[in-house]
Amino acid sequence: MPEHLANGHIVKIGIVSHDAEATGAALRAIYPTVPTPERPARPASTAEPYLDYRGQRGQQNAQVKVVHVHTENFWFEVIEPIDDTPSAWRDHLEAHGTSVCFASIHVDQPIEGQVKVMEDLGFAPIWLQEKGFERYAYFDTAAVLGLLVEVKETNPR
Repeated sequence: MPEHLANGHIVKIGIVSHDAEATGAALRAIYPTVPTPERPARPASTAEPYLDYRGQRGQQNAQVKVVHVHTENFWFEVIEPIDDTPSAWRDHLEAHGTSVCFASIHVDQPIEGQVKVMEDLGFAPIWLQEKGFERYAYFDTAAVLGLLVEVKETNPR
């Protein structure tokens, strides 16, 4: 049984903000950026989409504004919640203001195994989502790490 996640390659830093455009502009002024890479076509999936946030299955997605700022080795995802739907982003913004919310790794293994690893390490998932073309989980690591860990499954299913 693995004692850690499938990889430690951080691909994305998630920042929540009261103003995604302003935060994105500041990041672009500070960091050398590269053009946004083209996304590959997403394979079709027969998986039924769902969202589970803190044990509440089937909540609607929060409405957010998202700004991406790509650097050579990772990207910033700036998220501005624009409604009151409960989410990790809304909760973080209310508790901490504009700040880093999560670090994300992408894995090419089924997410269930990564959830098990994190649970075995004492970090429960607080957000699980199946979008039909990707699955991801956020883990309750903030008290120990100062941010959430996001794991996104990238393998075709």
